[in-house]
Amino acid sequence: MTVVLGVDFGTSNTAAALHWPDGRTRVVLFDGSPLLPSVVCADPDGTGKLFVGRDAVQAATFHPAGAEFHPKQRVDDVSVLLSDVEYPVVDLFAAVLRRVVAEAATVAGGAPGRMVVTYPAGWGEQRRAVLRAAAAQVVPQCDLAMEPVAAAAHFAAVAGLAVGSSALVYDLGGGTFDASVVRRTADGYALLATEGISGVGGLDLDAAIVAHLGDVFGGRAPELWQRLASPASDVDRRARRQLWDAVRAAKETLSRHTSTRIALPLFDEDAPLGREQLDALARPLLDRTIEASRAALDTAAVPAGALNRIYLVGGASRYPLVVTLLHQAFGVTPTVVEQPELAVAEGAVLPLAELVRPDAPPVASAPTGGRRWSRRVTVLAAGIATVGVATAAAFAFAPDRKSGGGAPASLTSSPSPTTTPSPSPTGNELVDPCLIGSWQLTAWDETDVDFWGVDVDLHLQGKGWITHYSAEGSVWHDLRKGVTTRGRSGSTTYDNSYSGVMRWRFSGKNGVGLYSKGTAKGSWVIRVNGEKRYDEPMTVGSSSGSQSYVCSATQLTVNEDKTSKEFVKISGSPAPYPK
Repeated sequence: MTVVLGVDFGTSNTAAALHWPDGRTRVVLFDGSPLLPSVVCADPDGTGKLFVGRDAVQAATFHPAGAEFHPKQRVDDVSVLLSDVEYPVVDLFAAVLRRVVAEAATVAGGAPGRMVVTYPAGWGEQRRAVLRAAAAQVVPQCDLAMEPVAAAAHFAAVAGLAVGSSALVYDLGGGTFDASVVRRTADGYALLATEGISGVGGLDLDAAIVAHLGDVFGGRAPELWQRLASPASDVDRRARRQLWDAVRAAKETLSRHTSTRIALPLFDEDAPLGREQLDALARPLLDRTIEASRAALDTAAVPAGALNRIYLVGGASRYPLVVTLLHQAFGVTPTVVEQPELAVAEGAVLPLAELVRPDAPPVASAPTGGRRWSRRVTVLAAGIATVGVATAAAFAFAPDRKSGGGAPASLTSSPSPTTTPSPSPTGNELVDPCLIGSWQLTAWDETDVDFWGVDVDLHLQGKGWITHYSAEGSVWHDLRKGVTTRGRSGSTTYDNSYSGVMRWRFSGKNGVGLYSKGTAKGSWVIRVNGEKRYDEPMTVGSSSGSQSYVCSATQLTVNEDKTSKEFVKISGSPAPYPK
């Protein structure tokens, strides 16, 4: 047995907890606080050293060009420019983790024997690989766990549920949101479903407040506001940092009071802000979290009337409107632990194997020590490259450059963890039993998608893709709720949206999957900055194809070229194809 370190590497702050073999758990303190700012700043003396946490915040006050305040948001970048020097993003991640391990070693009397780092539910394999590479620079052994799973494990330990009762874990952090549904079983807790959204969190509410201030004050003195919006000097960068710090402080004040004021650097003015104004700014963001929570409940087949508890996790969940909207939507008054910011880190050190589906294999069958999802790897032939839609993984579309239509040159897939039983035996010898059932898309990451000569990285938005494999040798994809991938290039946003159904004949054995005779009904829409640029029916452009996958009782992953998709299993039985 060994001491385990759990790390919640957050957008704004990082938290950590230690767990001893005798059951003790202790939160790691950083300069007397349980939260370490996730800020990284290059040494202004040019030594190449990276300051972390409050040391980085202090260094950034006189050296703002050297600071990255939210390195987690740079996960899709290869490197970050700090003081005219490029630093690999993986090194920024490693710097934060190294500081955490150093503090933990002081508390534990030596380096922890194992580290568990959490990640958002919406992160695909490519992003997780960055996290793994960073951890490998710091410790010899590290496992990854989904943030909502860790949060659910924490609540399972501190707030019991009656057998058969269900709870929604609402995790609103600095830059991401996750909704997870858990159910109490006779021998533990079951993770039934999870929904993740990137780009919804406390930082996004801060940005909405700043945009509101820009609407009010930008017209009065556009040259001053431009200096705050796009600083070109250290003086202006410092002023911009002061503005965002003041906005964050005002937001936190309004969680306790009904009004406050925000000091505007350069303007020498104070801006009033009331809770009603903040509610109006926050409502569009929070409505998306309610929608994702509903989707998680739908996937888990838990009606709102059958929901027993709602647990709030993450610092941004403290805002009063969160409680109001959740109560209005689901009729349950949310429960807040004393420090919701620490729930993920404290849960990460607990035995996640206790979180299994009611009909999953016994916990004893799960591997010890690491993630509870053991994968059975099946390596397969090359991926499909066709026009239209292939099966649970590979897409490819042929753009029509002349007409302005068209889309990505390739769209593919890959899946991720939850918990499900082993599938029932199939009567078809050519169908891999691991695949039989229903799978929900949880992550879809794609790099260098070609939009009329512009390469864009796309990531999954929303909830609306479920794939069903049948024992009779067919697979169909349910996109009737709609699914979107989104990316940005500069100030331009690109959206790929799909709605409809697709079906293929399928056979797969010993890791080789073959797809043929595909059909599709539905629409494919491309929007650029919200404006529709392409709207055509979904079509299947190839009669057959093959691809590779990784399958276990709980997850299915398909990686092709620059594309990764992940699915979690939500049922051992596929739904029938709609008539």
